[in-house]
Amino acid sequence: MVSEEEIASKYEEFENLRQAYLLIENKRQKVLQDLAETENALKELSNLPDDKKVYYMIGNVLIEKDKKELINKLNEDKEILKVEAEKLKKQSDIYKEKLNSLTKELNDLLKRSSLQSK
Repeated sequence: MVSEEEIASKYEEFENLRQAYLLIENKRQKVLQDLAETENALKELSNLPDDKKVYYMIGNVLIEKDKKELINKLNEDKEILKVEAEKLKKQSDIYKEKLNSLTKELNDLLKRSSLQSK
């Protein structure tokens, strides 16, 4: 026999898992956006002459940097962002799999509950 408490508990577990999944997906989208911006900045820098002055924004302050130094920093940032994006993708996949499994469990509980009430 399926109790309402059991269904409510599974639903609460599902909602918590869904919220965690959405949080990870939002973080992953932000990292992917940062990665795209970094790659775009590297592309733009590659088109500039080596003696051109370049600036790097830190908070609300622009700092003059050597072009090669800035390219090195952006390449490091790019690698860090790639690793972070991959980590978040793996976490997202795990949560998505758990959500699918929990959805099936919840649907089974609801079916059994409706069969018992007939």
